[in-house]
Amino acid sequence: MTYPSRPGQAQNVTMAGIPLIDLDTAPPPERVRSPVGGLRQFAPRPLLAVILAVLVLAGLAASTAPRPLLRQVLAAGGTAAAAFELGRDTLYTAHYGSNPNSESAVRRYDLLTGHEVWAVALPQGVQNLVIDDASGVLMARSGTDPRISFLDAATGRVLWTSNEVNTAAITIDGAGVLFTTDQAEGPALRLADPRTGGTIWTRTIGTRVYFGPQLVPLGGAERIVLADAAGAVRVIDFATGAELSTGNLGGPLNPARFPDVGGSLLGTVGDNRLVLRSKTGGQASMTAFSLVPFARLWERTSGPTGLAEDCGEVWCVAGAVPGISALGDPSAVGVSAVDPGTGAPLWTNDSLAFAFRFDGHTVLAGDDQETPEVTLRDQRTGRLLQRLGATVWAGDLLLHPDTEAPGWTWVQTHDQGRVRPVGVVPVAAPFGCEPRDDYLACPTINGPTLVWRIPHR
Repeated sequence: MTYPSRPGQAQNVTMAGIPLIDLDTAPPPERVRSPVGGLRQFAPRPLLAVILAVLVLAGLAASTAPRPLLRQVLAAGGTAAAAFELGRDTLYTAHYGSNPNSESAVRRYDLLTGHEVWAVALPQGVQNLVIDDASGVLMARSGTDPRISFLDAATGRVLWTSNEVNTAAITIDGAGVLFTTDQAEGPALRLADPRTGGTIWTRTIGTRVYFGPQLVPLGGAERIVLADAAGAVRVIDFATGAELSTGNLGGPLNPARFPDVGGSLLGTVGDNRLVLRSKTGGQASMTAFSLVPFARLWERTSGPTGLAEDCGEVWCVAGAVPGISALGDPSAVGVSAVDPGTGAPLWTNDSLAFAFRFDGHTVLAGDDQETPEVTLRDQRTGRLLQRLGATVWAGDLLLHPDTEAPGWTWVQTHDQGRVRPVGVVPVAAPFGCEPRDDYLACPTINGPTLVWRIPHR
């Protein structure tokens, strides 16, 4: 991959036959907009050296070494990947073969060395990869093809395959692979051993499920939450299939598509809460339940109602779906924060379309645009802390396309409640980027999947 040479631009180097870009230097354009400080002017290198020397001699230089910026560690493949997945110090990619519907090439790369570890051809068009490092299994599945392949992550060897009709793999983790199969009498759940495909447990759900299977983490374990149209709720242990609790929401339920239209919506919050939002004849309510044990906790029939998002010290409640903007009730706009213990409203902001937890004391909130204008706010008060501009979020990273240098994106992280940039990457549209641990992987227009190492946060 080659970029035009400019003063201050990241320079290409090569390691193990893979082109790398050293992003320890200043961003490539001479004039780049900092996402947190307006336009930033870059002086010529000789002048910077003189200025730095003067500061050191004057005793004004920083007492500690500056944080390292992003460093690219891999450019994988010459064409765009149909799917990619970050593992522990690894990248997995899938590329279509000569016939996208019948074959794919899946590869593993070591991010510590930049080397390709293995490559294998699969007789299916792979469009999704999921790695489970605990079991050492990579799951490769297609968009429409029922075939699912399970590969040994260390060698690429196919361990087993699934080819059942009306069947979908919900997730894979160290305990197993959770499948759901549509049947005339209602869906069936099956947990399979991730390395052999052998059945660990099965459970037939007596009535067609309206909500779920929804996975709720609890420490290192997971639970499955199911609710049917009659309002019956069941909570099942992921690893064993044992029923942990049952209850009733006071059905029957009339499923709704959006928070601002008539009917009911269900969602889990945190590791042990279920929220029901119902709207009938223009009257809306929001009810919170404990999952294990199952119990009704509180109900609100006035003020903010909707599906809740875990925002840390508060729950964030959005009145409508971003991008669809209150189709059923034009007054159902904005975001409110409520007390998780009582449902009492704490603050409301009608200019926001969504909000979710960013760290222990702040939330990220944005408006209703295709690329939202994002702000950082205090959880308990909604007070504005920082304006972040048009931003895409990826895990705990924020990606800010640079309007002054098209084709480049600022990567930002947070430090003690403030967002700060850690570097720029040659990515025009960061929507498909994926972070994990100390890495960030992004697709590019030119084809290769690029991976950068993020400085320790």
